[in-house]
Amino acid sequence: MTGPLEIPDLLRQMERNDGHFARAAVTEALARREEIVPELLGILEAVADDPQRYAKDPDYMALTYAMFLLARFRETRAYPLLVRIFSAPGETPFDLVGDTVTENLCNILASVSGGDVRGMTALIENEQANEYVRSAAMKGLLTLVVAGQRTRDEVMEYFASLFGKLERTPNHAWSALASCCTRLGPGEVLEQIQRAYEDELIEPFMIQWSDVEEAAGLSSEEVIERLRRQRFHLITDVVKEMEWWACFKKQPRPKGSRAPSSPRFRVGPRLPSRLPIRPGHRYRSGEPSPKWAGTTPAPAAAARSTRGAAGGDGQAGGGGPAFARVHSITSSPSARAASARSRASGSSSTARDFPRRWHLAVTALAASHSRPLSVSALNR
Repeated sequence: MTGPLEIPDLLRQMERNDGHFARAAVTEALARREEIVPELLGILEAVADDPQRYAKDPDYMALTYAMFLLARFRETRAYPLLVRIFSAPGETPFDLVGDTVTENLCNILASVSGGDVRGMTALIENEQANEYVRSAAMKGLLTLVVAGQRTRDEVMEYFASLFGKLERTPNHAWSALASCCTRLGPGEVLEQIQRAYEDELIEPFMIQWSDVEEAAGLSSEEVIERLRRQRFHLITDVVKEMEWWACFKKQPRPKGSRAPSSPRFRVGPRLPSRLPIRPGHRYRSGEPSPKWAGTTPAPAAAARSTRGAAGGDGQAGGGGPAFARVHSITSSPSARAASARSRASGSSSTARDFPRRWHLAVTALAASHSRPLSVSALNR
């Protein structure tokens, strides 16, 4: 009868992606918390000390496993280490853990925080941090509200302060702020959100003004219940969180190549966060032209009306990382409800379920990009 694996053997099984989820290693690690936690913290420390070294290795998975396990253990010693790791600027966070940044980082941060918001607020207010990491930290505060570790009013008071703290330059952090305020019931900050739309800080196709207005009419109880129905939760089941990922559905592929639709790997071309439509582009017969009716408050819409037909201001909206799934980068509650989870299947059939405004955004992005884009590539 085979005895339990040695800790180094457990870690070795979780170190690299071989096309299979390391279920046995994860299950045993969960049962041996006292032995495994110091080793998992060591993984985080190594990455925090030299993130570029690990970002260069596309098959490195130890960090991702360690993050989920430590989150399940509610290990608060992981919190400052994760803040260090994800304070790295540019694409480094995505090179390290792929779309775990947009999908799970919010819940992981909340799970290791012990209710302490300071690490997340440090990421949010770090203008050098990746804008999607800052968005994840904002959403981590929502997870704390759902978990009962922070009140709705505490977090909303902090969000309100950000309208005077963040640099007033367009990026995804502003759209994320508007979205998070909307999720909490934006009554106190309607004027600030409207002003941000007028200053073109918020991407209309990320969150519609109509969503903001609708949420303003919800009671506090309705807001919390809606958050519970969404994906904001502390990590409780590592296997359930990870095992369905497409990178663990092994398929024959050339040695050294990247798995097709993994949260650890990129899919499709990278797009800048604000991508202008080519001024000379002409739409083919039957091709819809982008219109953003109802996506901005009336004063902002009036201010943009003389700036061209595409997107109201000549902007296609914020593309963001091409592998981020639609329900991650499209922040509005209505868009999230309409989009399908397709990372596991990699299927483009979910395109028919997307909100119409997302199709228009894809059309605009494709028109302005020198390389062909596909809906399925953007839906990872």
